[in-house]
Parts: sequence; structure tokens; C-alpha cells
Amino acid sequence: MTEKVYFKQKNLLNILFLLSIFVIFLKFFIFIDFYPTHDETVIVIRNTEWHNFLWRNYTSNHTLNSFFAVITKSIFGYNLLYYRFYSFLCFVGILIIFKKLYPNLAFFSLFLIVILTSNILSNYIWIFRGYYVWAFLTVLNFFFLKSFLKNSFDNKNFKILMLINFLLCCHALFVLYTVIPFLLYLSFIIFKNKDVKKLIIFFVWFLIPLTLFYFIVIVLEGFTIIFWDNLNFKFLQNNLLIIIRDGFIPGFKEIFLNSHLSQYSSDENIFLASFKKLINPPYNMEAEYTILFIYILSIFILLIKTLLKKNNYLDLIFLIMVLFFYLVDKNPEPRQHIGIIYFFIFYITDNLYEFKDKLRFFSKIEILSTVIVVFLVFNIQVNEKFYDTKPHVDKINNLRINNSCNELNNLLSEYEIWLLTGMHDNKCSYYYDFQNKKNILVE
Repeated sequence: MTEKVYFKQKNLLNILFLLSIFVIFLKFFIFIDFYPTHDETVIVIRNTEWHNFLWRNYTSNHTLNSFFAVITKSIFGYNLLYYRFYSFLCFVGILIIFKKLYPNLAFFSLFLIVILTSNILSNYIWIFRGYYVWAFLTVLNFFFLKSFLKNSFDNKNFKILMLINFLLCCHALFVLYTVIPFLLYLSFIIFKNKDVKKLIIFFVWFLIPLTLFYFIVIVLEGFTIIFWDNLNFKFLQNNLLIIIRDGFIPGFKEIFLNSHLSQYSSDENIFLASFKKLINPPYNMEAEYTILFIYILSIFILLIKTLLKKNNYLDLIFLIMVLFFYLVDKNPEPRQHIGIIYFFIFYITDNLYEFKDKLRFFSKIEILSTVIVVFLVFNIQVNEKFYDTKPHVDKINNLRINNSCNELNNLLSEYEIWLLTGMHDNKCSYYYDFQNKKNILVE
């Protein structure tokens, strides 16, 4: 590629990147009516204060999101739109990494097409949940693993990888689908090279801090279960050893052995069950044909490389990921594929990118794919099915125009009162009535 052509490619790529993130930001944060989702409200109410952001609430809390929300609330005040912005920033980070690894207009356009044609990948860009944090850190893992290998297994990149995987494991349990394969491969390198320094780094930068983190989280979880009527810092400080003794086992079971996880088990083949759930997703969501296509193409590439005996480290990680998914034998919701699918997209791109100059296909579709991306970006819309609270929020907004907070207690259902307490423009205070087990709004 000549210098002039490369310069033109780079400029067009940057223009498409900036145009895409600017338009998507306007679409999702400026030009849409605000409605919190049910899951967002749960996290806002339960996990966005300094005293509760570490509370796992079995498996529902995505810890890094809650930490970001606490910081944001402390500086700017509570606003769910600010919290949602972290998912968008992770999306932008993924685009930047992709553009850095594969600076090609056709590839970047195809990457955006994949994202924008997937209901899950496009709509979770604007939702205050931790799936895009998982995806970004997984992609960051991918990026620094390549840098680690390029720099002859250097300790600097290895430390960064340990830090990234530590953050992933702190974030949530579903990240293990991508963390375990990376760690197994890195462990293989350590033992193969008998690298004592890296083993020490593994303990100091990953295992020891992760053990301490989960010890704290498990104790806090047990504290909320056993001593729910004394949830204050003074009681915690004065009875710490008793709380550890009585709360550790219940806390461990609540996080790692919760009955909530059993709903994702399947009696049939796990791959078939996952296929069915992507085709017929719950909650009347859209079928995820794009995600299915990525899975099929990834497996096809792996098989071709195996037949040609041209496998590398990414194939090994890919294979471990598939096997681990099977051994865990869980059938997660479509949104819980987000981190995995971004690894698969980068896996596909990495394998095809080396042939970009040999395959005329990519140069021929450059203009067409760019046009398609621009069309998709300007026509992207929030899926109305994500607005699960819309009828309730509309009712709340209509009633609170002419009614006081006290009057709303008789006009709204318990669910709607609970929902109002988690809205970013809530003007009512509230307290929890333990006797009647419901929230009460007050002026």
C-alpha cells in the first residue's frame, strides 16, 4: 500500500469512527425519551452507595459498574444517564482497540455492521449493566496478550494481563467464560518456561488480591444474610469476628452456589440449548442471527486451521473457551454472550486480516460496507422491548404532576413506588416500612 493510499485510508477510517460514535451518542443519550430498565433500577437502588457497592446480591451486581456509579454520584450527583455512559465508553474503547489492531476501512466497517445488526450488541451500548465492561476488558486482554507475545513474554505486559484479569474476576462471575481460557494459556507459558518471576507476578498481581477481594465480598454477603437487622458500620466493627464466623459459609453459598444459577442449566446438549435460546430468546427479544453467524464462522475457521495444521495460541484459547462453556453446562441469556462474542469477532478478524492484501473481496466491498455502516448508524434505534418499565414510568410522570409524594402512595402500585425511588429525577424522599414490607414516599 502506497503512503498516499494509506494516509487516505487512515483519514477515512478516523472520519467513520468519529461520525459513528458521535451519532450513536446523540441517538442514545440526547434524542430518546428516558426510561430506566427494570434491571438498571435494581442495581441503582441496591448497589450504588459506598456502603453497598460491593454487595453481590447473589450474582446480580456487576461490581465495576457499581463502583463507577458511586464515584460519579459522589462528584456529580445521581443521574442514571451518567451511569449509562460507562457502557458507551467501553463501546468506544472497543472500537479504538479494533482500529489500532486492524487499521483497515473495510474491516472496521464490517465490524460496525456486526455490532449494529445485533439487537443485544447494539442496545446494551446504552444500558447501565456490566456486559460492555466485560467485553471491553476481554478485548483489552486480547490486545495485551498479542503485545505480550510480540515482546517475547515480557513481564510488563504480563503484569497488565494479570491486572486486567483481576478486574474481570472482581466484576462478575459470568466473565469466567473468557478469563479461564486466557489464564490457562498464560499458566501453560509459565510452567513451560519455568518462569519463577511470572509465577510470583501471578500471585502478587492476581491471586492474592483476588482472594482478599472475594473474602471481603463473601463476608459482606453473609453479613446481609445473617445480620440483616443490624446492617450498620458500628455493628460490623464491633462484631467482625462473629460476622466472619457465622456469615462466611452462607455468603459463599449465596454467591457461588445460588439456586438462581440452576435456571441456566439444561437437560439437552448445551450447544443445542444455546442455539435455541439465541433463535427464540426470552422476554420476546429479537433473534440473534448475527451472534449465531459469528459462532459458526469462528468454528469454521478453527476447523480449517486445524486441517491445515496452522493453529496458534488464539486457537488454543478459542478451544478452551468452547470446552469450558460446555463443561460448565450453563445456558446463559443472550446478553451473557457479549464478552464471548467480542473475543470471537476479534479472533475472526485476526485470522482474516493477514490476507487483506491477497483477497480482493475486502477492497471491493470497502465503499459498500462504509455506506451500509453510515445507513445503520443514522437509523439505529432503541429496541422498544428494552423499555420494560415504560407504561409504569408514563403513569408515574402523569400522576406526579398534580399530586404530592404522600398522595402518590395511594395512587401508585408498590412496584411503581419502588420504580420511582430509582428514577434519576425523583423529587420524593422515601423510607422502607419494615412492618408492612413496602416503600413509603414522603415529601
